[in-house]
Amino acid sequence: MKKTLTFFSFLILSLFLCAQDFLKEDNNSSVMPSQGFLISTVSTMTPLDIALDPDEYVIGAGDIFIIQIISGLTETFQLQVGLSDALTIPGYGQVDLKGQTLTRSIELIENICQKSNKDILVNVNLSEVKKLKVPVFGAVETPGMVTLPASSRLNEYLKKTKLHHLAKDHELEIRSANDTSIINIYDYYLHGDLKSNPYLKSGESVYIPFADVENECVEVYGPVNTQSLAPIIRGETLLEFYHRKIRLSDISDYSAITITKQHDKNYSLTISASDIGDYVLEAGDILEFAVLERIHMNGYVNRPGTYDFIPGHTVYDYIAMAGGVSPQGNDQKVIIIRDNKKIRDFSQTTIRRGDVILVKRSAEDIMIGQISLLQFIASIASITTAFIAAINAIG
Repeated sequence: MKKTLTFFSFLILSLFLCAQDFLKEDNNSSVMPSQGFLISTVSTMTPLDIALDPDEYVIGAGDIFIIQIISGLTETFQLQVGLSDALTIPGYGQVDLKGQTLTRSIELIENICQKSNKDILVNVNLSEVKKLKVPVFGAVETPGMVTLPASSRLNEYLKKTKLHHLAKDHELEIRSANDTSIINIYDYYLHGDLKSNPYLKSGESVYIPFADVENECVEVYGPVNTQSLAPIIRGETLLEFYHRKIRLSDISDYSAITITKQHDKNYSLTISASDIGDYVLEAGDILEFAVLERIHMNGYVNRPGTYDFIPGHTVYDYIAMAGGVSPQGNDQKVIIIRDNKKIRDFSQTTIRRGDVILVKRSAEDIMIGQISLLQFIASIASITTAFIAAINAIG
């Protein structure tokens, strides 16, 4: 009897546990209704790293779409545009996307999906863009193919290419089988004009022409990070050229620019920073940028030389920058030389660019020199003894 009771107890417990598992499955079914299925023709998916202009971007082989079709059952497709620029949607058909913008492609995909059933809801998104190999050649250090996502604009291809210093990057040519477009990328760099920084398309190439040295270039000298020969745009002012090409170094003085001409040795013009917008450049102009004046440390300091001007620094600050006063010098005997004038009251003088700070020799060093004090006393004693002996001899 005891064994029978134990058996029935075990049987009831087993049935209870089975019923719980069944209820769990049933509850999951009611909470999570049929989610549909995913059909994918690609193995990986990478999200876009930048936003595209759907009215400009042209769909082609390699682009990947996510298509969600919602009716009684949700269907999700991850599909890649084929080499023929066609997209096949299983169960719905094929759509030709050759030469179509992203906006138009989404419309065509929605239309073919709704062709059999107008009541379904279709969501279409471009999830990954194709890669393009674009030839970049002409005035570049290493002509060749540049591979980037098709969401890249012209300036991103140029970043991957080292241009020759004679490159006319203001007259870039985007070539295709049917057309050639002339682009001034500086309209984008300086003014943000996106039309001057287009997306590149499959089959296009970028050609950068060389500038004519005699007729299209100026020479640039001084402390600037710019090649000596630089192409100009016809009719551009010195200010426009400055914004486009000149990269000043830390020691450049841009307050005045001297212009001479290659073909006129007698011509010389100094233009202030406020007037550079009025001067129109011509081929053969020679631009000379000056060096910012520094502070000259001379005399009895440990490291004589020139030092950067730092507003607010005093004479003693510059002496410290020069390694301090040498053993022969005197930091109380300092002269500031400015415009051929000597300023001796340096404690009341504000240091300016171009000043010469001269630390003079101490009186002790002038009298004693390099010998020690004992040597100096001994020398005086010897001279005194000799003098006394000479007097006695005379007497």
